[in-house]
Amino acid sequence: NNMSIEVVVVANDESNNLYKSLAVQDSSGGIILVLDGVSLYQSYPIGAVLRIQLKDLILTDYRRMIQIVAAIDTTTGSLQTTGIPSSLFSQYIKVVKDQPVISPIIVGAKNLHDSLQGRLIKITNVEFASADTGLTYADKKNKIGASRALKFCTGGTIYLRTNGYADFAGIKLPGGNGEVVGVYSVYNTEKQLFIRDTSDILLKNKRCTGAAWLKN
Repeated sequence: NNMSIEVVVVANDESNNLYKSLAVQDSSGGIILVLDGVSLYQSYPIGAVLRIQLKDLILTDYRRMIQIVAAIDTTTGSLQTTGIPSSLFSQYIKVVKDQPVISPIIVGAKNLHDSLQGRLIKITNVEFASADTGLTYADKKNKIGASRALKFCTGGTIYLRTNGYADFAGIKLPGGNGEVVGVYSVYNTEKQLFIRDTSDILLKNKRCTGAAWLKN
């Protein structure tokens, strides 16, 4: 059907942490839009309001993360999912306006559910696991991504996922406690968060002490 959604870009590929994708959301939820192109941030900056035409696009489940993708016919007659080709961007995506106020939703560990997929959230009173402090966000030298454990002082864990190609992959993790803003995602059963850049991390307070779950 000729349906469309109007959404705000909350994350793009400017820091290379998100690859060939945009995270978009409206008042009802968020989702990942997969695009077969690079330097997407130049056309679709954070804050841009997009109208996405959905006819002929497909919803897919990548390791339990819901995404909007395109599909192509293969020689076998089956459909193969792919990012929306760059030549078709203008057919499916229109920039309506830009720069609305984007406020992350503050979420506790017990409320990290699939309904938050693709949404910009903020978690508070968290710190990297002691085993991860001193490590870098990812393996920049070998271009290998990494998941670093963020522990809630009240109990619970979410993993900060960083692409090995991210501009900040080689920077060391901060050792303090505080808050982190990012887009909520999942990979199978692992609850994940990915940031736009290191300004999304504000861990400058004293670390929690005495909590057994923070020791690993």
